[in-house]
Amino acid sequence: WEAKAFSSQAEGLDYFRRMFEYIGRDCDWLMGRVLDREGKPFFASLDWISMPKNFAKVIEGKYSRREAA
Repeated sequence: WEAKAFSSQAEGLDYFRRMFEYIGRDCDWLMGRVLDREGKPFFASLDWISMPKNFAKVIEGKYSRREAA
């Protein structure tokens, strides 16, 4: 993923549609499918995702499912 300017509203909407599909499919922790240290799930809200620091981590793939090496 990369952040960029969009040439049209449709292009921007498509980018965010694909990003949310990616989060739903590949980001188990953001979707509450992985428990934190206290045994509770975390659910990323739109407010949380849209914070610049968090948004950058999402598009960098920091929360995507990792295969065991």
